[in-house]
Amino acid sequence: MKKEVRAMENRLIHVTLIIIFIISILILFMLLQSYKIEKRKKLAEEQLEESQKKYQLLVESSTEGFILVVDGQQSFCNQKLREILDTQDDCKELDINQLFFLDDDEEPLNIQELMGENESISQIELKMRRADGKLIDILLSVSPIEFQNQQGMILITKDITHQKRAERGKTEKKKEQLFVELQSSLLILNQPVKNFIKPVISCPGETTISAAAAHMRQNSSNALLVEGESAGTYKGIVTDKDFRVKVIEVKSDYATPLEHIMSSPVIALSERSLIFEAMLFMQDNEIKHLAVKNETDQIVGMLNDDQIFQIQSNTYGNIIQEIKLASTIDEIKNIREKMPQVMNTLLENGANARNINLFLTRVSDSVSGKLIDFALRDLGPAPAHFAFMALGSEGREEETLLTDQDNILIYEDVAEIDKKRVETYFLKLGEYVCDALNDCGYHYCKGEVMAKNPKWNQPLNQWKKYFRKWIMLPEPQALLQVNIFFDFRTVYSSQKAKYQQRDPFFYEMRNHIYQLTQEKPDFFVFMAKNALLYRSPIGFMG
Repeated sequence: MKKEVRAMENRLIHVTLIIIFIISILILFMLLQSYKIEKRKKLAEEQLEESQKKYQLLVESSTEGFILVVDGQQSFCNQKLREILDTQDDCKELDINQLFFLDDDEEPLNIQELMGENESISQIELKMRRADGKLIDILLSVSPIEFQNQQGMILITKDITHQKRAERGKTEKKKEQLFVELQSSLLILNQPVKNFIKPVISCPGETTISAAAAHMRQNSSNALLVEGESAGTYKGIVTDKDFRVKVIEVKSDYATPLEHIMSSPVIALSERSLIFEAMLFMQDNEIKHLAVKNETDQIVGMLNDDQIFQIQSNTYGNIIQEIKLASTIDEIKNIREKMPQVMNTLLENGANARNINLFLTRVSDSVSGKLIDFALRDLGPAPAHFAFMALGSEGREEETLLTDQDNILIYEDVAEIDKKRVETYFLKLGEYVCDALNDCGYHYCKGEVMAKNPKWNQPLNQWKKYFRKWIMLPEPQALLQVNIFFDFRTVYSSQKAKYQQRDPFFYEMRNHIYQLTQEKPDFFVFMAKNALLYRSPIGFMG
């Protein structure tokens, strides 16, 4: 009996130990799982915290302003937004419904109402009020979000004030250019015809057709008047068309008297009539040749449709177009020779001086651009990017007919092994363009401030050294250079499809000069003192 009890006790002990062991294993397993879960949780929290830091760093380093709105309250904004608003105040004090405006409206926009039923807003142009009350141009994007089970939105703002200002500047420039073109066209067409007539070429009525044709050829004329019975009177006109239709086509005898093929009477217009009146008169009467008479009805000259076309071609738009279509330097030279007559016409009619300066500057820019195209055609493609810049009065767009050349050439920095080859090419290009400009009437600079001078035909880094020296050591000679070189303006850039003022070299130089003047603010004092040395050319009588 005792043995059986002891055996049963042993079995119970074994079962108990087994159960304890299993329970221990289960507890250990649970502890291990809890540890793993806690470790994963901690790792997830660390990763989340790291992600949040990265996101915050990304947002803070963004070039766009961010506003996070949760449950109607501003909970976060980045540093860029503060810069745009010109404030360091806490974002929670911002009221987004008082920030944004349509144009210059006094009523601010409610963002929720602006979104309406739209899920988001993508880059809408608005005005945003800064801390000082000034309105600036921005692009606004709005996206709804859910954050910690709360509804919210992210507003992204991009300051486009500079772009809008540049666009407005371009628009104003186009308007100004259009005004110059219209003014020049209207002033020329409002000139009296007496300023453009050619001398009368005439023959007696009994002159043979062959003799009359020879007379016309000798005088390079395509029309002549048939003389009347009394001196200074004319009874008819014969044109090159009459020779084709009434002589060649019908095979008339060349010995026939001229008066047999003349058109009569002679149609005449007063010498005081305007060019545009002459144009309309010729169109209405379907004629190509017009006699011009004085106050006593005496015919004093002739005007034809070719002359009218030539007069029209002297307007701004046509001159620029002729330059663009030119294929040789001689063609450019011929176009440039028109300018004194055009300017004389504009001045006699009281054209605005500023518009005349702009007219001449645009023509000069077009000529320079076309000559550079010729140089690239003849010398081969440029080995590096470059910009041809105007200085002085041309750089300020104040050119006159007597303005000489003031130009420089800037090209990108290249590897040491390529320096000599690139330097040689651009010096040849500078010589080509400056020599061609001189041939076209834009005389060499007496001070040799031209792209053909090796000193003023340099890579970008060397130009930066020039300006650093002039600004940091503002000696009299340096200030003289500054007065010339500070007015630089891009006429041609290899990095632009069109000739424009703005190009990478222009921006690079302007930014460099700005940084230098920030380093040495007293440079402006030296400039002011230097400016006082020059007296205005005004005397007691004006």
